[in-house]
Amino acid sequence: MLHPFTMNIFEENEKLKSAIGSFIIAFSELEFALAHICIFTEFDLLRANETAVEYLGMSLDLKKRKIKEYISKYQPDLKERWQNISDEIARLNKHRRYVAHGVHVASVSDSLNSSIKVGKQMESEELTVEKLNQWRSDLSELNTGQDGVNGVFMTDFKRLSIDRWNKHVSNEHKIVYKINGEIVSEWKG
Repeated sequence: MLHPFTMNIFEENEKLKSAIGSFIIAFSELEFALAHICIFTEFDLLRANETAVEYLGMSLDLKKRKIKEYISKYQPDLKERWQNISDEIARLNKHRRYVAHGVHVASVSDSLNSSIKVGKQMESEELTVEKLNQWRSDLSELNTGQDGVNGVFMTDFKRLSIDRWNKHVSNEHKIVYKINGEIVSEWKG
């Protein structure tokens, strides 16, 4: 039988692993949403889904750059919102790098030491359940919060892309964009 102290360490280790998993899954949801937004940077929206695989395989930085370039060129009204989102992605991605790439040794403990290369230096971070849960909470806000990537921001981005498409095609190729059964595109069909 294990000593009660040892049992507590194993329980804390499981909480840590769970917090790590939740954070990584939330970051994956964010990356998938960015790929989905990238699809709507294509001019030919009728064929946009054909590029989904390309965007799913794209690095985080390339997805962000693709979205930024599109916004700068075609949707400047979203520029400030995107910059805020992009800055938050960069902050949370640094944390993700600690979790995904910097763990020294995964021992039975209530925390992990992690180090990553930042510029020409190494930076270290102690990963705790509390930090991981806070980062997960921040990711949830970024994903689905007030102006979340998977929420209002994506809806606005898609609507503007569809409206742009509709201005350049005949009626037979126009797209009606609905959210919860309500038409939100300029073209109503």
